[in-house]
Amino acid sequence: MEELLKPKSLWRSPIEVNEAKIQAILESTVDSIITITETGLIDSVNSATLTLFGYTREELLGKNVKMLMPAPYREEHDQYLANYTGTGRAKIIGIGREVVGQRKDGTKFPLYLSVGEAIFGESRLFTGIIRDLSSIKLLEEESKGFFELSLDMLCVAGFDGFFKRLSPAWEKALGFTAEELTAKPFLELIHPEDHTSTQQILTQLATGQDVVHFENRFRHKTGTYRWLSWRATMNIERQLIYATARDVTQQKADNEALKLAQIEALEASRIKSEFLANMSHEIRTPMNGVIGMTGLLLKTALTPEQQDYVETIRLSGDHLLTIINDILDFSKIEAGKLQLEEQPFELSSNIEEVLILFSARSEEKNIELTYAVDPNLPAFIQSDVTRLRQILANLISNALKFTEAGEISLEVSLQQQSPRGLELLFVVKDTGIGISEENQRHLFQAFVQADASTTRKFGGTGLGLAISLRLAQLMGGKMWVESREGHGSSFCFTIKASKADTMPQQIRIPSSAFHGKRVLLVDDHPINLRMLKQYCKNWGLWAMTANSPQSALAMLNSGNDFDFAILDYQMPEMNGVQLAQQIRTLPNPALANMPLILFSSMDQQEHKTIVSDLFSLKISKPLRQSQLWNALTLVAGSAASLKTTNKLPAQHRSVPESSAKMGELIPLRLLLAEDNRINQKVAVRLLEFLGYSLDVAANGLEVLDALKRQPYDLILMDCQMPEMDGFEATAQIRKDWPEATRPVIVAITANALAGDREKCLIAGMDDYLSKPLNEKELVDILRKWGNQLLNRAVEFNPQYSKQE
Repeated sequence: MEELLKPKSLWRSPIEVNEAKIQAILESTVDSIITITETGLIDSVNSATLTLFGYTREELLGKNVKMLMPAPYREEHDQYLANYTGTGRAKIIGIGREVVGQRKDGTKFPLYLSVGEAIFGESRLFTGIIRDLSSIKLLEEESKGFFELSLDMLCVAGFDGFFKRLSPAWEKALGFTAEELTAKPFLELIHPEDHTSTQQILTQLATGQDVVHFENRFRHKTGTYRWLSWRATMNIERQLIYATARDVTQQKADNEALKLAQIEALEASRIKSEFLANMSHEIRTPMNGVIGMTGLLLKTALTPEQQDYVETIRLSGDHLLTIINDILDFSKIEAGKLQLEEQPFELSSNIEEVLILFSARSEEKNIELTYAVDPNLPAFIQSDVTRLRQILANLISNALKFTEAGEISLEVSLQQQSPRGLELLFVVKDTGIGISEENQRHLFQAFVQADASTTRKFGGTGLGLAISLRLAQLMGGKMWVESREGHGSSFCFTIKASKADTMPQQIRIPSSAFHGKRVLLVDDHPINLRMLKQYCKNWGLWAMTANSPQSALAMLNSGNDFDFAILDYQMPEMNGVQLAQQIRTLPNPALANMPLILFSSMDQQEHKTIVSDLFSLKISKPLRQSQLWNALTLVAGSAASLKTTNKLPAQHRSVPESSAKMGELIPLRLLLAEDNRINQKVAVRLLEFLGYSLDVAANGLEVLDALKRQPYDLILMDCQMPEMDGFEATAQIRKDWPEATRPVIVAITANALAGDREKCLIAGMDDYLSKPLNEKELVDILRKWGNQLLNRAVEFNPQYSKQE
């Protein structure tokens, strides 16, 4: 009743409602839907069709569907209709296929067409569902371009074990055509040894593991195998594997060659290290005899001529040893095995000791050798003093080698200070031949000097600067040169250090030693003058400076009184001796007896008379703090305090003259283990000179026999001996003798390469001496272990100290 009451214009039958729903569905779909009659006329289209082909609905309805097709698809369509007319069956029903469509503007595009059939009583309609493939085809073309052009081997494979698609790179890599590769299961091409691992990878892919990386070998058409590196992923729904492979056969061969080269390089390095170790041993063993025996010979009564000959032999031996040490140091640095040893030391005294080494040479060449240390630097720092002295010695030696006149100065300044430590700058400046810009570029290379003429004229191995550079770098700094040809050079380097937390015993000045004393300093060299004044100021002296004899005389004539004066010997126009003579003639009576100190690098015979007549004392250049303190203390009348207060740090004192009585002061029972007769003789004579008698063993077995007969305090153990070497003997001693009675074992070895010291200590030896034996080092070792042995005796037997 309700339906009858509705306005007629709003009323729809159920059929109309269903048709409206169907039409709404057709309009909403993104695919094009067209229905055609049995004669090929368009019966209906949806909106997607109008958008796709560019026509209006009126332009399409009732028209032949061939208007949407280009030739030859029109003829194909006519054949389908003819077949249908003759058989009553359309072949295209239910079959989807790719065809080409044509828009109103004539453009053609790919589409996917599937056709269905609907029967309405006596008539039929065919429904075509059309999807635009333009974007898909574009993507396919792009991917095909990448696929075809890729240098990698791209492929699509099925879970059935066959390749489906291959890029051209496969044929180039394996020699097979794509047809040959897709015709058989790909496992047939894989190396038999790689079948199992490849099957495992395929199983992983099939279970959903993504992007697997693996390698296997594929057969080449020639029968050889190529290594392929793979990355793969899969599409389980489509049962496909997508993969890329790369031929890494050459890379693997290169890697193998590299591994072999590395093994060969390590072997070559090992052989070189062994050769250097053997060379060190073979050279140092006879050098120990040469240097040791000449040292002992110098302690005997010799004529002046004999003394000169022996000194020459000794100096030549020392020079040869320096060259050997340079080569060995360089090998340590190259191998990365050079270890720095940090310890507290006094900077100024160590610089002075380095300069003293070159004072004779600078004196011979009449070259002024000076140094200046920044007063802001702490007196004691912590670093590797041995390596610092080595760098300084190399640079000063070079400067002396290439300087014929003028001066060489060493200046040390504080470059930077932070909570982490100090950065020190060292500058060694000379007035020598200078270095051209071109030659500066390869100056720090090993075995290289400025040019060939340098080697011919000045000699040298060309290792000094290379070693110095590497040492500076190891010490946290850098090194460079500033030079102009013909205008001298400045070699500069920096190191990192820290202020020493604990300081060795140092010079202690009584507070009243120089109280109220006035000193006149006369020197034409500004660095010397600055250092003299700095030291005097540190010690509480009131100092005035004059940079020429004329200035000094003017000060004295103006009524200035001084307690003593230090006069440089070498000054222009008037030297120090002439100035002293002038001072003695001045009318001021106080000047007649004023103590004068001569400051000179010269060692002429006339100085002996001059000092006694005009000067109270002579101090030698280069300036040394301890020597200056001695001189000032003496002329100030404080000689007594000098004996108790002027003590240099223990590690900087030279071997005392009383070394001959050392055996009495530090009695030790010594055993020497050495197979070389000459080295036995050197060690025995040297120890006898120090006041020791000792027993000798020629190998490790004899050492063990000697220890069974009687106890020893210390064994000087050679490392390389026949029958049983020092290492094996040490291991046996540590095993069989308890700590309380075990002797101290000091290695004596001619090997001096990186790790030799560590090797000895790891083997159980207590200390280490390298050949040639150095008297000072031997004395230090005996003093060090003599004291420790006494402490150990007290520790294990408290009655020992009472008996002593």
